[in-house]
Amino acid sequence: MKKQETARILATLRAAYPNVYRNMEEADAQATINLWDRMLKNYNYKVVESALLAFIANDNRGFAPVPGQIIDVIIKFSNTDQQMTEMEAWKLVSRALKNAIYGAEEEFEKLPPVVQSTVGSPQMLRNWGMMDIEEVQTVVQSNFMRSFKARQKNDKEFRALPSDVKEVFGMLGNSMEMTALENKMEEYKDIFVDESA
Repeated sequence: MKKQETARILATLRAAYPNVYRNMEEADAQATINLWDRMLKNYNYKVVESALLAFIANDNRGFAPVPGQIIDVIIKFSNTDQQMTEMEAWKLVSRALKNAIYGAEEEFEKLPPVVQSTVGSPQMLRNWGMMDIEEVQTVVQSNFMRSFKARQKNDKEFRALPSDVKEVFGMLGNSMEMTALENKMEEYKDIFVDESA
């Protein structure tokens, strides 16, 4: 999305929620445009506009949305593939456990990536396969399902991040030097900080 398109999105917000933007000064308006632009720059204007209109159409509280609420609408309606439930994921693991003692690597490779990342490794699959079935179907299942749900939530939140923020977190995940991270953060400082104040 381009900055002038972001300004059009905010004009729609101002029309729908006039009390929120009534006494906004020029500096605040510019900071608001900068924030919304940064948060939504990776999205197509029509997609953002549609998500905003969907939000407004379903809003019965009268509070203007923040960028994250619009991104939630975008993710909700653009996620065409149905997310796997915890029970569906566990059924795949449970099936894999039947051959996990001798074929853990092959069974692990058959699992979808999101299930693999929750299980952790073929060795974990093998360990579960050697456990008492009662313990697997209660304790292990419960822990797996809780971890799977948390991973899906984290993945959804990560998908919602602007690409530059993902890049910063990627640097952290890859143990990049702290100076490189600080330099990246310095690039964006002037967008939100008014140093003349």
